Formats: sequence, structure tokens, C-alpha cells
Amino acid sequence: MKRNILIMTTDVKKINSTDTLATRIQPTILTVIPNVLCQHADSAAALALDRFYALQSSDYNIEDLKYLESRLEANIDGLIISGEEGWSHYEKHLEAGDYSEVFVISVLAIKLHDNKLFQLAFEMSGDDEALLNAIADAFVWLPYNEVSSYLDVLYKIKKPEKQFVALAASAGHRQIVESHLRDALQSSHARLLSRAILAVAELGKKSLAPMIKPFMQLDDENIKFSACWALARFGNVAALELLKQYLRHPLRGEQALQLVVLQKDTNNTIELLRTLYKTEETRRLSIYGMGLLGNPKSIESLIKVMENEALARVAGGAFSFITGVDIAYEDLDQDAPENFEGGPTDKPEDENIDMDPDEDLPWPNPVLIAKWWKENRGAYQDNKKYILGKEVSLMQYKTVLMKGTQKQRAFAAVAIAVHQQNQPIFNVCLPARRQKYLLGIS
Repeated sequence: MKRNILIMTTDVKKINSTDTLATRIQPTILTVIPNVLCQHADSAAALALDRFYALQSSDYNIEDLKYLESRLEANIDGLIISGEEGWSHYEKHLEAGDYSEVFVISVLAIKLHDNKLFQLAFEMSGDDEALLNAIADAFVWLPYNEVSSYLDVLYKIKKPEKQFVALAASAGHRQIVESHLRDALQSSHARLLSRAILAVAELGKKSLAPMIKPFMQLDDENIKFSACWALARFGNVAALELLKQYLRHPLRGEQALQLVVLQKDTNNTIELLRTLYKTEETRRLSIYGMGLLGNPKSIESLIKVMENEALARVAGGAFSFITGVDIAYEDLDQDAPENFEGGPTDKPEDENIDMDPDEDLPWPNPVLIAKWWKENRGAYQDNKKYILGKEVSLMQYKTVLMKGTQKQRAFAAVAIAVHQQNQPIFNVCLPARRQKYLLGIS
């Protein structure tokens, strides 16, 4: 027997920003399409994971992100308006639990005011920080005025996992109850303390810097790194020197490098990048850093590196960081080398499980790029630094924040914060429509 249910193939009217979900969607009773809710569930989870990677991508800009998020939102709305019917289908679809599933469940829990779903999300997350961040990201996905009361209650439960989520989500919104932040800075729970320290930096709470200074001397590496990064963001020279120790760390190197290349002593940075290049494990980081530094004198070296199969794409990315040239769009790219395998494959015998860090970068053609550089070299002065083809300045960083790719935008946000130490670091991981509003982009 066929049942009539609400599904996402509905009449959608023009909406205002104040409209609720109920007024935004005019439901039509339709005969159920087989598996349509499972398709919503599948699509929502897949798109949530796509968004997770897109937020860190060298390929997505803010408009690309907006389009991806509109598709994710449509599928989540399909599950929401189908109510219990939709949830029953989604529940059957759950597997072991990954970031995307926890994210979608958490959004549903918030929108449906469903404590059982909240409980399930925390049960699935357990002690896994990545999954706890998925819950926090769900709170950031929704407007702060819709979730602030939830976050206040969540922090007051006094359980470290729930306090971590509340703190991470509040920091993501760049709005926080300061008493919660001060309380977390005195926590004996290492993960909560580490997250609170980073929140101080993200929120531009320079007045709290004295509270985190002692943490630079702790043995706990997560807390120590967070303290060094936060204080370096506020211009602490000693913290910046300690931060350089993390450049060889496989997970923290890029995050540390963002602040290191922004130090005032450019010659010191150049020597540091040369030292990193001498070691195979940090050679890729060195090339990435050349792009962040923006020194046009490094471009000829980058073109030579493009002949190295393992480093070609990151060198191309660094070239684009400096010049603003879209290698693929300008037809300065080439096909991947024959039989190249940069990450995990489907072969059972393949022991390589590491993701390809340059997967979203094009393969540069060094001959064509050398020709482009010869024709455009005169526009760049050796004693200047550049980002996306323009001389580095606060105004240009703001332009990058509006027009760059996610990776470029993330660096620009940190660079602006170094210049404006009492201001929050702009969050390039907010929903794109909210970002555009904050940046004044129509």
C-alpha cells in the first residue's frame, strides 16, 4: 500500500531572511517516491563530507561554497520537513558513524528540538575529537540566535565533551560567554583547555593573553602548541620562536607556518624555508611557504620544482598564491603524469593510506609558466611581497578574503588578524551566505 508523505519536491516560494522553515516551504502531498528519503539521507551525508573538504580546499571560492551548501541545505530540509518519517529512514541508513553522519544528525537535532537525536550524536562521537567537532560545526551551520541558548545550557552541563562542543561552536560563531571561556581556561581537561586557548586567539581576546602564557611551558603538546599559536597571533616573539619547533610536525606544520611567514624579518623567513627545503619530510612545506611569503624572487625556483612530479602541484599552488594566476583557467596546466598515484588506491596490496595533500591542485606546465613569467616579470619588484598578483597590504588581504580560494582566504584572515590583534580572526568556515553578508558581498 502506498503512503502519502511530505518530500522535498515541493513548491518553494521566494523567501525573506525572517521566514521560518514552515513559511519557506509550501508542502505538496505526493505519492511517495521509492527511496526518496534514503536519497536525501545519502545526499546530505555525502554533501556534508564534500563541504568539510571544500572548506580547506585550494579549489573552492566563496561562490563555489555557496552553491555546494545550497544543495546540502536542500537535502537536510527534505529530512526535516518529513519529520519522523524522514528520521526513521535516516536511522536505518546509519553506519559506523563518521563526520558527515554526526553533522547531519546534529543539525536535525537542533532544528527538530530532539533530545534523543542529541544523545545519539554524542553517543556516536564518544571521545573522538573530530566527531565532537562535527557537532560543533552543526551549531555553526545555523544562525547564532537560533543556537545560543543551546550552547549556554550545553556548557553548564559540566561534562568535558559537551563543554568542548559548546566552546568550539561559540568560537566558530566568534561569539562567546566570557565567563565560559575563563572557566575553560582553568579546566583540568586537556582537550577543553587546548580548545579554549585557541578560542582566545580566534576571538581576538588579547586581554586574556596573560592567562595562557604559562601554558607554553607545559609538557602536553596540544596545549603547548595552542598557547604558542595563540600568543604568536598576538605578536609574542618568544611564542613565535617556540612555534617554529612545530614546522616539522606532520599535522601542525602548515598551521604554524602561517604565522611564521608573517614575521617582520623576511630574511629570517627565507633562510628558514631554505633549511626546510633541505629535508625531504619538510620540502613540500617549504614550497608552500614560498607561496605564503609572496617573494617574486622565488618564482624561478618554483618553476624548476614544477619538473619534480612529487612537488609539481604544490609549486604551482605557490606560484598562484603569489601571482593570482589560475593555472587551469589560463591553460598553463598539463595532464597528470602517466601511472601517477598520489593517494590511496583500490589495490588491496597498497599500503599507502595517506590522502594526497595536493589532490585539488592542477598539474602545472613548467614550460608554459616560464613563458608567462618572462612576459610578466616586469610587474613584480624584488623588494616587495605579493599575494594574488598585488602587493601585500591590509586592503589586498581583504580582497583575497572576498575573492580567493578557501586556502588563500584562510591565510588572509590570519594575516589581517596579525595586523588587528584585538579583532576576531574572520571565520572562512562559516556558511557562505553568512560570510558574504559579513564581508558586504552582494
